[in-house]
Amino acid sequence: MRVFLILFLIAMVLDEIKFDKKVKIKIKS
Repeated sequence: MRVFLILFLIAMVLDEIKFDKKVKIKIKS
């Protein structure tokens, strides 16, 4: 159960990084 929670948190962080990159690209263009 803890392993699933850790994987979920990692997925959330990766999603936020991707979202940040998209937002930065949009702001630049």
